Amino acid sequence: MPDGMDMGGASDLLSGQPDSLTGHEHLQMLAGFGLPLTVQATILVLAAGVVTWAAISDLRSNIIPNSANVALFVLWTGWVVSGADTHVWYSLAIGAGIFVVGAFLFHFGQMGGGDVKLLTVLGIWAGPAQVLPFVLQVGLAGGVLTMAWIANGMFVAPALGRVVHNDSKRSVPYGVAIGAGAYLLFARLWNG
Repeated sequence: MPDGMDMGGASDLLSGQPDSLTGHEHLQMLAGFGLPLTVQATILVLAAGVVTWAAISDLRSNIIPNSANVALFVLWTGWVVSGADTHVWYSLAIGAGIFVVGAFLFHFGQMGGGDVKLLTVLGIWAGPAQVLPFVLQVGLAGGVLTMAWIANGMFVAPALGRVVHNDSKRSVPYGVAIGAGAYLLFARLWNG
């Protein structure tokens, strides 16, 4: 590097091999906010981003992209490989169980296919230790979302002069409730 060229300390950071991700003062400052800068934390943040994308997609179009479910499964695989305390076979069995129940509900028109797949992959994330709180929180969030959806159609939209179309294909975007449960799940996983 030519003399007199200052890279703002980047060359100093790159010249040594830090013992941990928090070895540099800027990263230590971020860690000071209580954010553990680890591979597992990065995976959880990415997974939360994918869940956000799925929820927004469901809200806008009643479609949860299959690629979101695949991305969440790939991130879960990274979570397992990173050394997270996970019971892999139990987690996969829980996902299979959720899928069977969800497929039954889908068959009778009580649940969307995207919702079933999203619940399945997040059930795998939850594993045996977190599946019950996850499912209960999704159910609670779904109830609140449904009441808000009904209230919007009956009171809020007409009060604002908006026309509410009674489209039978437009249902409650349950991916939003599943996303709320997923955020709480990821927070519990983050805190160990």
